[in-house]
Amino acid sequence: MLFRELRVKLAGMYDDLDDPQLLERIRRGEQHALAALYARHSPAVYALAYAILRSRELAQEVTQDVFVALWKQPHHWDDRKGQFAHWLTSVARNMAIDRLRHEQRRAPRDQISYEAVAHLLPHYAPADQEHAHLLRTLMGRLPKDQLKVILMAYFKGMSYDEIAEALGVPHGTVKSRLRLGLQKLRALWNDATHEPARIAALPRQETDEPQ
Repeated sequence: MLFRELRVKLAGMYDDLDDPQLLERIRRGEQHALAALYARHSPAVYALAYAILRSRELAQEVTQDVFVALWKQPHHWDDRKGQFAHWLTSVARNMAIDRLRHEQRRAPRDQISYEAVAHLLPHYAPADQEHAHLLRTLMGRLPKDQLKVILMAYFKGMSYDEIAEALGVPHGTVKSRLRLGLQKLRALWNDATHEPARIAALPRQETDEPQ
């Protein structure tokens, strides 16, 4: 099923129908109703998937998978689960995190994708090898407890509750370590990109990924 081709053919045919009405038509097997929902909600789904995966190709695949799953099992949503758009983004988030974990299991342990946090830093250039090397170096200079939480949240796609359970610490401690770690990383990045000579003077810590 090619959503984009169907979307072009719609030409506003379903604009007057709300999400529950479109869901009802999908349950009756109307592909054009699915394409209408895709046109309406795919930008938000893609944006969320990309924020998690940091890959256009993977985000596009997850977006497609979300709507294919909706086509196959439209009964999974009803009004007791709240607004359709909120439910759909929750589904998209779960599918994106599952895909992230799958991709990380496939990748060698020493090939961590630092792009997951790079987008949080000002003026980071993904194609710049010096920037990539600098980011790896600076992450190695974070306190170990903060680095571990960042790795678990951004590279493993774990929630606050999952991290808290894995580390045996309160939920608030996880949020605090993540916030402080990202603040320190940004500060190190800003200092290093404005004064590169200062990097060599900083003490280095281990960068092992948490077990």
